[in-house]
Amino acid sequence: MEKMNIIFIHRGDSWYLPYALKQVKKSNPNANIVLLGDQSNLKYSNIVSHDLISNYFEKADAFSKIYKHFSTTGYQHELFCIQRWLVWLEYMKSKDIKSAILPDTDVLIFQDISEYYDQVEADFHFSKGSTGYMGFVYTKFEYLVQICDFINSQYLSTDMLAELEQAYIDYVKKANIGGVSDITLFDRYEKEHPNCTFNFETPPVNGCAFINSLDSPYYIHNKDGYVQFTWRKNIPYARLLEDNAVSIIGVHCFGSQKEYIRKLYNGEYWVIVRMIYYWKISIFKRIFDKVRGRR
Repeated sequence: MEKMNIIFIHRGDSWYLPYALKQVKKSNPNANIVLLGDQSNLKYSNIVSHDLISNYFEKADAFSKIYKHFSTTGYQHELFCIQRWLVWLEYMKSKDIKSAILPDTDVLIFQDISEYYDQVEADFHFSKGSTGYMGFVYTKFEYLVQICDFINSQYLSTDMLAELEQAYIDYVKKANIGGVSDITLFDRYEKEHPNCTFNFETPPVNGCAFINSLDSPYYIHNKDGYVQFTWRKNIPYARLLEDNAVSIIGVHCFGSQKEYIRKLYNGEYWVIVRMIYYWKISIFKRIFDKVRGRR
């Protein structure tokens, strides 16, 4: 059986990137863990395997020539969010990888992912959470081919482009922000392929699940409005609203939730990392910053 492949994509050297890599290396020591990155994060090749995004960018470059921007967010940001799926596809094809989990880099993984997915009997095109698509996408190469073909088709068809543009108009009218993203495209794909997804968030599989957002409405929250965790032998547990304890495979800390990465991280030098977290939220840090700002 093919070993679990965990493939990250990231440009730049974001502060949270080494935490995600060290955490998954600790919890999945037998997996093939790869960071598709750039020169700025080449230094993390001492943690996981490193390869350059630019080596697998042919399909992504071709897509850039047909891409139309329908979003209030930055052009390059939204384009790359879609291009990364084509990069993943090209990389998996070049390495003859049959299946992989494609996590965001603001994700902490605490347990062996292969043990989780070995318990999933259903065939599916990709995994998603109750609170969204991204975070922990697991797919097979054959389905990623279909997904990427679908993405291209949306921008090659005049009719599909018109629908995407209308979706953008509707987004702006409703929220005055946002627009068409890779999430939009996955939503459209799912509508064309009913029952093609597997939900890794709820219900739990043999008592285990991923949490796709710290404000997930399915779990009991702490005073900060985020999922309340307890720890057993370095594994986080959370309690569903119906009072069932769930062993957490991984947590997606996106957006402003990223600040909790240091609090939840339990990889190498976790004690120092936890001290940094509490320093950053302390009143002493605020006083220090205020005094420093006056100088």
